[in-house]
Amino acid sequence: MAMKQDILDYIRKLRSVSFANLENDIPGFKEDPPAADGTVARMLSGRDHNIVFWSGMSDEGLKALNDLCDEKLIEMTPTSFLTYLIDGRHLVMPIVTRPPKRGYRKPHWLPVVFNPMERSKKHVTRT
Repeated sequence: MAMKQDILDYIRKLRSVSFANLENDIPGFKEDPPAADGTVARMLSGRDHNIVFWSGMSDEGLKALNDLCDEKLIEMTPTSFLTYLIDGRHLVMPIVTRPPKRGYRKPHWLPVVFNPMERSKKHVTRT
């Protein structure tokens, strides 16, 4: 689980971290080389399986991100396509604009960034 801690530390330090940043800076995050059978690990929306957050990451990277999100240590926030152009990587598929009520028929990409989950502020009682 060293990758999980590396990802968490990276996101806490930099904030607004894209999948492209993780591929470039976290060793082993990108699936390299691609699987021989052509399958790729994809992070998908739980509401519409044709909304893709990213594709081509290692199984370990996917598990680490899912665990960090489930543990509410990080959160995903939609971002502009330009973020990924600047970071030098993007998916080649239509971009999510207004998801239909019944979901997309074909895969669409939703560009996101990761940020640390804000801890709730403690209430201070004055005496």
